[in-house]
Amino acid sequence: MNTTDDFESFKNNNRSLLFKIKEYEYSEGRLDLDSEFNATFKYLSNLLLHARVLDVRLDSNMYKLLSWTDKETLEPYGILVKFEDINANFPLIYGHKLLLKNMGGVYETYNQRDEFYIAINQNFIFLQSECRQGLGDDRIIYEDLCRSQGAKPVDTENWIMFALEANGNRTFYDPVTEKVFLWAPDHNFNFITPLPGQPEYTLYTINGIHTFTDYVETLAQQWLEWVS
Repeated sequence: MNTTDDFESFKNNNRSLLFKIKEYEYSEGRLDLDSEFNATFKYLSNLLLHARVLDVRLDSNMYKLLSWTDKETLEPYGILVKFEDINANFPLIYGHKLLLKNMGGVYETYNQRDEFYIAINQNFIFLQSECRQGLGDDRIIYEDLCRSQGAKPVDTENWIMFALEANGNRTFYDPVTEKVFLWAPDHNFNFITPLPGQPEYTLYTINGIHTFTDYVETLAQQWLEWVS
């Protein structure tokens, strides 16, 4: 598999994104991973060491396209990541900042398998410019559901949303405990558990994932299992 095939596959699987782009170019690239990142995110580090890397320009915006070969289909799959200046005033946890420094945030994916269950249909993952704090307008909906079912609302206003699914489900971490939670008003998942005492279709935990680091490493393991 070569990097031209990678970009063509990415382009064919993201026509809506490329349709808006007037010009693009790409060239061989690289990732520079530091020792702290490698020690903190061992599975992700291993995954990235196997990646084919392209530096991609879409109009005036720069990205890196990271690709691997699916061991069954022999087709490329991967992620488009973007590096941004980190906003010191936004309360990301240290591990999140470390990830962004080394890998960037996930802007788009392509050729994802259903087996990559926590990454499927995400509009973004980790990208700081898209992160938000708290439930926003959904907080009112959440409190109304709690009130109608006699449940006590959980304090979510300091939580950091770091992934957004196309249907509105959102993944958060608590910046104090680093525990991960899912706000899922629209789901048919079988890998999540309702937060105790909370109404159905509100707050959940993801089975086997407790902290932000767990989330990152589980995601990397899912991708690694299919690397040719």
